[in-house]
Amino acid sequence: MASEAAEDLTQDFFARAFEKGFLESYDPARARFRTWLRTCLDGVAGHGYEAAARLKRGGGVTTVPLDFTTAEGEVREMALAADVDLDAWFDHEFVRALFQRAVEALGADYHARGRGDHLALVEAYDMADVRDQERPSYKALADARGWAVHDVTNRLAATRRDFRGHVLRLLREACASEDEYAREARTLFG
Repeated sequence: MASEAAEDLTQDFFARAFEKGFLESYDPARARFRTWLRTCLDGVAGHGYEAAARLKRGGGVTTVPLDFTTAEGEVREMALAADVDLDAWFDHEFVRALFQRAVEALGADYHARGRGDHLALVEAYDMADVRDQERPSYKALADARGWAVHDVTNRLAATRRDFRGHVLRLLREACASEDEYAREARTLFG
């Protein structure tokens, strides 16, 4: 799909969402929000040509420009193969974005509380890119910081617990009901 066509479809989706108020029709008893949103997006994309024709005749529609520069760069970096399961990719991107927001929230929380050492430790162990090498041992992390090994163990455990708390808080904000939240949390953490 051409970049301009994708931009038009995105703007059409948001225009319909605000004009028709269909975001208010979401019923958590019938589907998860992500599934419902994906269905809405698919519907808009499926009727893209019809919607474009209606907008040309309609007139009087105020369009709000969206910043696609950043999004275009991200999409180019994530070029999808033709055989990719789009539903699985959509779910993966939701989780990635949720975790990214949780890491940012954890960082802000820890910097405000003066726990930068906890965050640096998690970054060195859990978030390090270790494709070409092994993850550092707890002993190596402890020696580099002048700590005992149990200090590393305790700080990693506490930070992971806090991270999970941020993920669950953000997930709760993204869900429309307690039932949806419980299903999503089970999917993420078992």
